[in-house]
Amino acid sequence: MSRRLLILGIIVSALLVSACGQLTGGGKKLVITEGVCGNVRFLRMKIGQETNIVLDNSKHSTDQDGMSLVMTRFPVTITGEIPPNTEIGSQFATFALRAAPGETASVDVKPLFTGEYDADCNISIDRGDSQTVIQKTLTFQIVSQ
Repeated sequence: MSRRLLILGIIVSALLVSACGQLTGGGKKLVITEGVCGNVRFLRMKIGQETNIVLDNSKHSTDQDGMSLVMTRFPVTITGEIPPNTEIGSQFATFALRAAPGETASVDVKPLFTGEYDADCNISIDRGDSQTVIQKTLTFQIVSQ
């Protein structure tokens, strides 16, 4: 039993490391893959620290038809290219990243307030004659410096 827990701990640690790599220049990079979407529940950002959120669908299951990350009313400023159909308010932004199999999508943001904010991570599965969407919740924890 303890060996299984150790292996599980190693797998979760590897997922977290892949989700939270560092960029040069003090920025942070959060990489969200199919594995992260299905297995990780919390991702952390810091107020005022520019964060590059990457939806990476370059490695995917064979029947997967696409991924999306929908962030509704997040307290962030978008500092880079604005994704299509983004709604920007004075303190909150709503946007979605979409990536077909083999593709990536990203956005640069700077968090404004602390708290926990839920995003929807969706994986579309092609079942031959129908589509199934698996929706998971990713909680972004925004913390102070």
